[in-house]
Amino acid sequence: MTSSDLFRGVEPLLVSYSDLCKLFSCSKSTIQRSVKKGVLPRPISFSKTLKRFNLMEVKEYLARLEKNA
Repeated sequence: MTSSDLFRGVEPLLVSYSDLCKLFSCSKSTIQRSVKKGVLPRPISFSKTLKRFNLMEVKEYLARLEKNA
């Protein structure tokens, strides 16, 4: 599944854990481990329970990983 499939032509600026889980076909704990290891950027915290990722930052991190692989 690609980001265009997930968001159907309109890409949001911020995405949730569940959006990233669908995009990468993985669990929330996998996303959290990737953030802790520095593979993915840290989410923006709007409150204790509301966290969102900047989609452009996620794409930049992934592009760098692909380039270095």
